[in-house]
Amino acid sequence: MFTGCVFDSLEILRDKNTASDGTVLVTVGMPEAVPQTRISFEENGLDVDLVWQAGDQIDLLIVYGTEQKKETVTVIVDGTNKKKATFSLPLPVGDYETFDLYGVYGGGGLDNTNPRLVKLPTYAQSTSSSLKEIGKNKGLVLVFLEKGINKSAPTLSFEFEHIGSLFNIQVKNIGTNTLDKVTEARLTASSTIPAYSNSGTETYDVTTGTFSGSQPTRLTFLPISSSNIVSQGILEFWAWVPMERGGATGAAWPALGLQIVSDRVDITTTTTKDARYATVGKTYCLYATYDGSALDFATEAEMTVAAGKLADFRDGNLYNTVTIGSQTWMQENLAYLPAVTSPGFSLIIPYYFVIGNTYTVVGIAKNTDNYKTYGALYNWCAMMAGEASSASNPSGVQGVCPTGWHLPSDAEWTQMEAYLANHGYNYDGSIGYDSSSYHGPREKIAKSLATDYGWKYDNGTLGEVGNTLYPGYRNKSGFSALPGNGITGYFPEQNREYGYWWTCTEREQDYAYSRRIHYWYSSVERLSTGTYATAGFSVRCIKDKD
Repeated sequence: MFTGCVFDSLEILRDKNTASDGTVLVTVGMPEAVPQTRISFEENGLDVDLVWQAGDQIDLLIVYGTEQKKETVTVIVDGTNKKKATFSLPLPVGDYETFDLYGVYGGGGLDNTNPRLVKLPTYAQSTSSSLKEIGKNKGLVLVFLEKGINKSAPTLSFEFEHIGSLFNIQVKNIGTNTLDKVTEARLTASSTIPAYSNSGTETYDVTTGTFSGSQPTRLTFLPISSSNIVSQGILEFWAWVPMERGGATGAAWPALGLQIVSDRVDITTTTTKDARYATVGKTYCLYATYDGSALDFATEAEMTVAAGKLADFRDGNLYNTVTIGSQTWMQENLAYLPAVTSPGFSLIIPYYFVIGNTYTVVGIAKNTDNYKTYGALYNWCAMMAGEASSASNPSGVQGVCPTGWHLPSDAEWTQMEAYLANHGYNYDGSIGYDSSSYHGPREKIAKSLATDYGWKYDNGTLGEVGNTLYPGYRNKSGFSALPGNGITGYFPEQNREYGYWWTCTEREQDYAYSRRIHYWYSSVERLSTGTYATAGFSVRCIKDKD
């Protein structure tokens, strides 16, 4: 199972200068990356990089003489070099010449009662179907130590060390039917694994480098929520696992098997991966396929998807895509559903909806026809998925989209609309658009964007979406917009009249741009919608530029 995935180390460098007599200025060096909100994982092919993000905090234990003191410091990311950050270490008052310094990032930090112990992360923090979520939840632990530091003239260089590794499992459904209600994956062994569970009760002693707790015979991986792996879809499981270092070549791991739990039934591989050595600070990948009856180990090459498809590894969904001009769009509404919400809205809490659904159980919502047809609806918080927003969001905000894709900006929607209007997609065959029109480039292109089925019928004579006139232009673009409705202050049933889609561009506080297609209009409407308390819309993701 151990492939050549690499997990970069985190390096800390001590500046020889001090901020003052009572503090030490510490410079923190990071791999090349652009910080955002807190330390995070960034995937680079099979490599995984750690990046500092503004607001990150480190717990410190200062041991001096017979005394000890716990401190929590916030790093300041360098404004010109995002690979580095600094923090000031306040030194305790007292009669001592040297001190020992221990640092920890992640998990539950240093225990308040016994600050020599690191509280290791829980399953909820350290396992997920999204690597991004593990970073967001501080689901790993990094430590450093330096002993005998001279109080008057510290001139040190030290670095964080890993006390665990990342493990990645990918399961591809190569059968013809959906694999329903996948709730867990497990690595199993016939003997103990030189690692520790993340139940939330285990600890790590920074002063001795030892773990508490017993070593298990299986490691548990939990997705964000119950997931259905569609045919040819792939579901991913991530876990950060605390583990023993072993000798020069690592710790000896036993042969491993794989189980997945689908609709409360265990599905187990009939073979195992050979025993071998594992090294702390790496990412280890394991691949498997399920054909409807058997779960088998696979190779990385077998984890590919067909051209023109997008596999969302977070929940096992597979999407068609379409290229319009120089842009590649999802051809279906995003269906990512980590939770499902009853009617109601929030200024700060992500809300996820399925039209016509009144249940709060993800598995039930995913089995409804509306979910399978129209995907999910998101309030602004859920759509942005914790990304920082501003008065004018640029493109490139990943938000709720899968890795490699991002939320389209208002400008990217306009770019697509102008391309269609200028390249023969107006319903009446005209080229171009009247820029003085209220709808601008969107005046006549709705029919070319909407599916030729599913919409409420309107027996009009113009280019409305809801009739069969101009058949050559119905969904000519391949965008395949469906009437998934939207929530605009109430919780509607599906009425087949309209669809709403978010952009990630805010117009002003509490308002963002969106798009609407209505069955009796020939245009795509550009709206400015209340972002927080009154809206739940569909999302179409757009592919990142290579």
